[in-house]
Amino acid sequence: MFYDYISEVRGDLSEGSKKAYATQLRRIAEANKLSKATPLTFITRMANKAVRNRTLDFITLPMSEQTLQGENLRLSAVKVVLTAEKDRIEEWKYDKLLKLLIQVGKDTREAITKKNGLNELNEKEQVAFKISWDEITNFARDYHS
Repeated sequence: MFYDYISEVRGDLSEGSKKAYATQLRRIAEANKLSKATPLTFITRMANKAVRNRTLDFITLPMSEQTLQGENLRLSAVKVVLTAEKDRIEEWKYDKLLKLLIQVGKDTREAITKKNGLNELNEKEQVAFKISWDEITNFARDYHS
């Protein structure tokens, strides 16, 4: 449902972006028990929740997917729906949710930049980069032969 909607309201996006946004919107809808909701109902519920919950954790779903990039993508996907439905929801709710999306998105992107600047490895990277001196020595010997 969301893929067709995104294609309709943001046909300028790449196929990959449309699929990524649709997937994230579906995850948010499922987490908020809105699987069968229309885009208008979905964004209205998100705006109503934003009045009570300024962290937007019902959108970012920080516990379900441990990546900041995923959280940022979910925020962007909701912003696409919000922008498309601007004329169909109350102005103050639109303004409130947009302001929070911008602020939480900014904070998330700053956290991404900080984390990248620290060059911290995630678990998969730590496993991939565990190399012993023997392995390095063998590689160097084999490389020169």
